[in-house]
Amino acid sequence: FVETYLKLTAAEFVRLEEMVEELPVEEKEKFMIPMSSAKREGYQEGRLEGRQEGRQEGRQEGRHEGQIKVVCTLLRRRISSLSAGALERISRLSVEQIDMLTEALDSLRSSADLDAWLDGLH
Repeated sequence: FVETYLKLTAAEFVRLEEMVEELPVEEKEKFMIPMSSAKREGYQEGRLEGRQEGRQEGRQEGRHEGQIKVVCTLLRRRISSLSAGALERISRLSVEQIDMLTEALDSLRSSADLDAWLDGLH
C-alpha cells in the first residue's frame, strides 16, 4: 500500500518503519503502515518467538537465582558466616558450577574451604 502510493525505495521504507517504531504507542496506532499478509505473518511469528524465548530465559534465570539462594542457605548452615566476597563469587557461578558446589557441600567445613573450592574453579 505505502510502496504503491509513495514510491519509496527499500531503504526509505525501512527508515519509515523505524520512525514509526520510535513513536509512542498511541501515535503508532494512528499511523499504522499496512503490511502484506506474508510480512504480517512473519512479524507476528517473530513477536511470538521473541516472547517465548523471553519467557524461557526468564524461567532459567529464576531457577538459577533459586539454586544460588538454596546453596547459600545450606552454606550458611554449614559454615555459619559467609563473607560478602564469597557471596558475590557464588552469585556469579554458572548453573553447572552451582551443581558442582552442591555436590561439594559435604566437604566444606569452613570459609577457607569454600574460598579454596571457589579458587579451584579458575
